[in-house]
Amino acid sequence: MSSSAAILGASQQVQVSLPLEPGIPPTRARVGARLLSHRQRVLRAGLAWALFWGLALAFLPVPIVHFILVPTFLITGPIVAWKRFAKTAVIESGEVGCIRCGKPVPIDEPQYGWPVGLFCKACGVTLRLQPVNEG
Repeated sequence: MSSSAAILGASQQVQVSLPLEPGIPPTRARVGARLLSHRQRVLRAGLAWALFWGLALAFLPVPIVHFILVPTFLITGPIVAWKRFAKTAVIESGEVGCIRCGKPVPIDEPQYGWPVGLFCKACGVTLRLQPVNEG
C-alpha cells in the first residue's frame, strides 16, 4: 500500500450541487471523493509543517541565503499546515454536465477541499461544486 493511500480513506460517491444563479434550483451530480478523518488531516498538516521546518534547518548553514529562506520557511510551515488541515475531502474523479451548455466536464486531477471549481472548455463557464447535505 502506498503512503498516499495510507493517508487517505476509501473513495466513495458524494452528491454535489452546481448552483447556477440565485433563485434557480441547483443541478445535482455525483463525484468520487475521499473524506478525510481528523487523524488523516492532522497527519497531512504535520507532514507539510515538518517539510518546511526541515527546509529551514537545511538552509541554516548556507551563508547569506539563510537570512531570507529560514524565516520564510519557518513562517510558511504553519500556514501551509493550517491550509492542508482545513481540507476535509479529496475529490478524485467524476464528470458533471455543464450548467450552461450541457457538455460533460471531467475532473481530471484531484481537487482538495470544497468548493471545487471546474472550467467548461466548451462555453467558458466556471462550475462550482458543493457537497449536498443529505438528511
